[in-house]
Amino acid sequence: MSTNPRYDLSAVLAKLFYGDESDEKLDQTLDRLVSTNFTQRINGQVYNREAYGPHVREMRQMVTGNGELRVIEEVRQGPAIAGRYIFGFDTAGGRVEFESHVFAEIDDEEKVVRLVEVARQISPQDSAEIVTPIQTAG
Repeated sequence: MSTNPRYDLSAVLAKLFYGDESDEKLDQTLDRLVSTNFTQRINGQVYNREAYGPHVREMRQMVTGNGELRVIEEVRQGPAIAGRYIFGFDTAGGRVEFESHVFAEIDDEEKVVRLVEVARQISPQDSAEIVTPIQTAG
């Protein structure tokens, strides 16, 4: 399993969800970044590698511009990465932001094997405390 501390999960997530197929076809992006035995669980829905491509494509189609991903917190231990992220993007209906808690596993080839995600939409009225990392004693 990968222990590369330079592995950038947020860059991988941004490439998947904000990638432009005129630069690289989605199938090529998935082959480069996601393991063949990949599984994602998000808010109770489970996707295998075959079902993940259409899910990513659907997400990409929602974005009309200004996609950004902010890392709030990220912790790594060996091949495991856990993080809190804010996904923001413009849609035909206006600006949308999600707070997402992601647990990932990376293989030796530095491809994502597993993503477990819980996400919820946030609004501009939500407290700034949402985007403040939790401080731990220590």
